[in-house]
Amino acid sequence: GRQGVLALLSKDNPSIRIIEKSEDIRHFWEHEKDVAFYAYNIAKNNPEFDFDLEEVYISALFHDIECLLLEVATDEQKESVKKLAASLDPSGTLYELFQKDFGHSRGCYKLAQKWGLPETIAQVIRYHNNPSHVPEEIKHIVYAVYLADILQYYDQGKAEFYQLNKEALDFFGIHSKGQLDFILKKLKA
Repeated sequence: GRQGVLALLSKDNPSIRIIEKSEDIRHFWEHEKDVAFYAYNIAKNNPEFDFDLEEVYISALFHDIECLLLEVATDEQKESVKKLAASLDPSGTLYELFQKDFGHSRGCYKLAQKWGLPETIAQVIRYHNNPSHVPEEIKHIVYAVYLADILQYYDQGKAEFYQLNKEALDFFGIHSKGQLDFILKKLKA
């Protein structure tokens, strides 16, 4: 719940390493904050949405936590993951996929569970990049986080309208590029 997440983020928590490393980390938190704001407002303005808005916000805030973990991992930790991946796949493809944002979600799902985050948040972390395979009971919250996240890439010109998940767009009644542009403009304002 909320108290657990706040305790996790507390600088007084001895299991948290506070690392100020680079501009990338600041950019990471800006992205997380914006995605959380977008997801919250997307969900809030959809009358069919049936999840707690605080849960939406927290899920979106943690949706890419694996990127931060990779950024602050020590060289020793990265080497350990690389060795494990090499033992499973000597070609190096598995580690490369993990680094490139394809294999990380399942591992971070397990990490979220280990941290004791609510299962819904752990599931959002697991499925936010692949909303077509999400369990039915959390589909709407994943759609909100997915759409909020992909809007950032769309706004930067890194994704085109035709590339977006049609099921997620349909859930929010988005059927044209113009509608998506209007939503993005409102969220940015």
